[in-house]
Amino acid sequence: MKKIIKAFCLLFSLLGIISGCNQNKENADDIKVEPLIPSAGTYNQKEINTNEANLSDNELPKNDLHRSLIGTFWRFEEFDVRFLSKDKVLLKGGVVNKLTTKGIEAEYKIYDDGIIEIMVLGMIKTGMWDGKKLVIDGLIGTQKN
Repeated sequence: MKKIIKAFCLLFSLLGIISGCNQNKENADDIKVEPLIPSAGTYNQKEINTNEANLSDNELPKNDLHRSLIGTFWRFEEFDVRFLSKDKVLLKGGVVNKLTTKGIEAEYKIYDDGIIEIMVLGMIKTGMWDGKKLVIDGLIGTQKN
């Protein structure tokens, strides 16, 4: 009985493979691939130079920890990060330079406990800001002027 069951299993598996091979396959010419488009962040033609003094009270966050980050400029290995406003950041360098040398303006959120999330190119980069040290994805940033 076991031999008969093994024979049927072998037969069905061969039929499955054979039937799978007989299906019409698409030619490589028929396959359409759309290019990947960044889902977050925008290309900005003009050079942005924003600091806290130029922002109105409506544009400034109420949290002092968040407020202290606006207008700062940081270096993370091959990336430069400039916090433009309460929810916008400018990223330059690394992979971003392949898209544009002017940089990409992305959105970010900072929570009351200093946790930061940057949404860029369809990804979310997380980090921590304690008022003096900025860490994003495990990399410690060096503040620049």
